[in-house]
Amino acid sequence: MPAPEAVIPALREASICDHDFLYDLHIRTMKTYVEQTWGWDEAKAVKMFRERVAQGHYEVIVLNGVDIGAVNCHRRGDTLYVSNIEILPEYQRRGLGTTILQRIIAEAQRDGLTVTLRILKVNPARSLYERLGFIVTREDETHYYMLRA
Repeated sequence: MPAPEAVIPALREASICDHDFLYDLHIRTMKTYVEQTWGWDEAKAVKMFRERVAQGHYEVIVLNGVDIGAVNCHRRGDTLYVSNIEILPEYQRRGLGTTILQRIIAEAQRDGLTVTLRILKVNPARSLYERLGFIVTREDETHYYMLRA
């Protein structure tokens, strides 16, 4: 029996029609970490989310025709800044985040850029970033700031 083909997620530009999906995704993936860090304020969360989405740069991660996550990545000078990468819990730990990040890293290398991000200290995804070669360059009370050269 042949080995199953690798499952490769696709990306598509997010549109206004994706707003509800993106907010539900954000709640399902980040609410626990935000609660642990600052407490959860729904009105503030909605306002901040709307501001972030209005800035653009979101792509929806699609797997076999199903929206399973999103990534917000954009260029800042000589770096690609990964603002968010969120994958629905039922699709996590399948290598999909690794695949998306490897694409971002390859794009940055091709264009001679670094990749930066920040992550809440309570978020266990830090180990994924470290596995992909990111290092902590600084930290504050709530976040680690990471770089991959």
